[in-house]
Amino acid sequence: GDGGDVQIPESINGIPVTKINGNCFAGDETATSISIPGSVKTIADGALASAHGVIKLTIAEGVTSIGDKAFEKMENLVEANIPVSAANQLGAWLFSGCKSLQKVSLPEGMPKIPMFAFDGCSSLGNIDIPDSVTILESQSFRGTALKEITIPAGVTQILNEVFSSCTQLEKVTFAGNNVSVIEYFAFNRCKSLKNLELPTSLCRIGGGAFWGSGLTGLIIPYGVTELEGNIVYQCGDLQ
Repeated sequence: GDGGDVQIPESINGIPVTKINGNCFAGDETATSISIPGSVKTIADGALASAHGVIKLTIAEGVTSIGDKAFEKMENLVEANIPVSAANQLGAWLFSGCKSLQKVSLPEGMPKIPMFAFDGCSSLGNIDIPDSVTILESQSFRGTALKEITIPAGVTQILNEVFSSCTQLEKVTFAGNNVSVIEYFAFNRCKSLKNLELPTSLCRIGGGAFWGSGLTGLIIPYGVTELEGNIVYQCGDLQ
């Protein structure tokens, strides 16, 4: 079409629209909003990547699979949602590089935050992680504008560089006591993070986990049996 508000039809000439192919809207600069109907089951890899004009993305219940880099580098995207129906099949780099993204709704039922999901979303100041999530995969929130975050009670692993370079992050709350692993550089360069109470469930802290953070103190739980090097390197405020 001519762009503007784009509503993908449920059918064309009586044939259901069930898939948005890879690169379908890639690089498009005319559409300002896109609505995807429930007839669509699959949003393929890179389907809307670099669709720079889109400000709002609405995905209806019914979509069951969203591929890698589906919405990568949609640089003007401000608001989006992920339906419950797609919770179990979300690709990596989902919103990576969406530097204007401010509001995103994530569904209950997600087992993980995929790797690089919000990497470089430098306007994302707030997000609610669903209680169903058990793993925060690598670099999933790296370089975001998060000021505080609650880690749900079911989370057991925070993998490498999850909150790396979140320079505005001031408060991290662990809702439960199940995190056993905080991997390398998980909180590195979190310069605004002054205090952090680690869960007693913790068994492993990877190298450089808090490298260059603003921590003024840190108590390592008694149960930690794997403690790699340089976890508080260049923490100039540490007392």
